[in-house]
Amino acid sequence: MRLTRFAILALMLAALGLTACGRNGPLEPPPGYEKDKEDEPFVLDPLIDPDGPKPSN
Repeated sequence: MRLTRFAILALMLAALGLTACGRNGPLEPPPGYEKDKEDEPFVLDPLIDPDGPKPSN
């Protein structure tokens, strides 16, 4: 019983110690990315616009 508790505690500590392994830093933008570039319109934009769909002329 005592060995089982020790084994469980050791596994939990090992798991806790490995939780940060493989953690990535901030992602870098892809080559050719322009931060100030305006978004292109998407076909579903009128459906998800917070002001509602715009009437078409």
